[in-house]
Amino acid sequence: GTFDGTGGIRTEGTYRFSATLDLATVASRRFHAHIKSASLVVDTLFDSNSGLFDAATGLFDGADVNDTNCTVYASVSNDNVIYSAWTPFMVADFNCRYAKFQALLTSSNTAHNIEVSELSVAVKV
Repeated sequence: GTFDGTGGIRTEGTYRFSATLDLATVASRRFHAHIKSASLVVDTLFDSNSGLFDAATGLFDGADVNDTNCTVYASVSNDNVIYSAWTPFMVADFNCRYAKFQALLTSSNTAHNIEVSELSVAVKV
């Protein structure tokens, strides 16, 4: 590929957290999602620009974009067998013992991709 190539782009993808959270008892707790991400233009390459490299203005690769998104979802359970439907949240109170998490990554433009550098969920007792 190219120096700046990041691969093919789909308009939607799901990342499932690898572990189920076991909080030991059923109780109401506050869940906080933390996301740090950036939108990237992957079809505007600096090596395709004409003119002198040092004379280039603006961004190194492409323009600012803000049409990608990362949404965190939770599915909770009291018995680790029957789980609720996936619920989107940033901050929410859930009454449960077990919780699973996933992130839905979306882009409204196939030339724009999302880069997630931080993704976590904290639980406040």
